[in-house]
Amino acid sequence: MDSTYADELPRANIAIDDGLAKQLADEATRANKTLYGFSNECLQAVLMVLRERGSVEEIYPYWLQTKMCKEFDGMPWFARGNLDFLIRELYPKNSELVLNSFYEYGIKLGNYLKIKTKNIEELSKFLQVIRISIPARVFELEPFEDASGKGYVMRYVSGISQEMTTCMAKYLQGIFSCFSTNTQSRMASGGMVELEIRVT
Repeated sequence: MDSTYADELPRANIAIDDGLAKQLADEATRANKTLYGFSNECLQAVLMVLRERGSVEEIYPYWLQTKMCKEFDGMPWFARGNLDFLIRELYPKNSELVLNSFYEYGIKLGNYLKIKTKNIEELSKFLQVIRISIPARVFELEPFEDASGKGYVMRYVSGISQEMTTCMAKYLQGIFSCFSTNTQSRMASGGMVELEIRVT
């Protein structure tokens, strides 16, 4: 059921869902702002995104990705081409060192994600939320079940070098190792990574 909240909007009435209206009022109170001022602030932020040809669906995933990056001490403005170049230079000299490094940092991110998601099922739902903000052409985590049990197939496709693809597979394996899973690489070639993740 919609209801109109115009007590502080003398020029226009906006009909919104009762539940959303209560949440908005609660957040305005928490922010110590008037409902009028807080509502306009929220709408202004959304309109700024839309003016830059963004979409409403992008707002939360991209904000969450940025927040996570800060908490995890990431570098969102670091060009992927730079990293790809460094990996192509270092990988032939000591591939084991590079791969171990990616795996270990995958574990660090996996432990961070485990704070937000307690198991692989919750992680799968979380990744669906932020998928739009992940810099990849394809980023999928699909469940399956066979005679051996349940699991997921992870697919990651991006325009990266063969060396970086191999490292990315290790990085993803490190992440999923934190969630009581057995992960095997099905493919890591030419920017395409496919992992089979078995729930243990």
